[in-house]
Amino acid sequence: DCSFSIPSNICGTAGQDVLIPVKVSKFTDVLTFNFTLRCSDPSKLSFIGLEQYNSTIENGSNHYIQPDHVRFFWSQANAKSLPDQTALFYIRCRFSSTATTPVNIFFSDDPVKSEAYSGS
Repeated sequence: DCSFSIPSNICGTAGQDVLIPVKVSKFTDVLTFNFTLRCSDPSKLSFIGLEQYNSTIENGSNHYIQPDHVRFFWSQANAKSLPDQTALFYIRCRFSSTATTPVNIFFSDDPVKSEAYSGS
């Protein structure tokens, strides 16, 4: 089954932007996928944008960003495959205060659970 991964614990200083890669494994003949990412402490870290899309998913993608979560959806009529540990895109996050203990970023089933469907 296709799976997605991110570094889970992020540290930084107030005002600092960090780029967090969203990577994929077993992305074979995928037609569509969606997921939600959340931040455990939006008072310290907020999501501000997505960038550096992998060209395979650049078309057919849609996202919704709030300071505490990102919802991402992608769909194509023709199935696509990517090597394991390929970055799909990067999430730009900003620290609003210094995080001396890691801020957890995680996949959530609220409001959209992580799913991927293949064409095979």
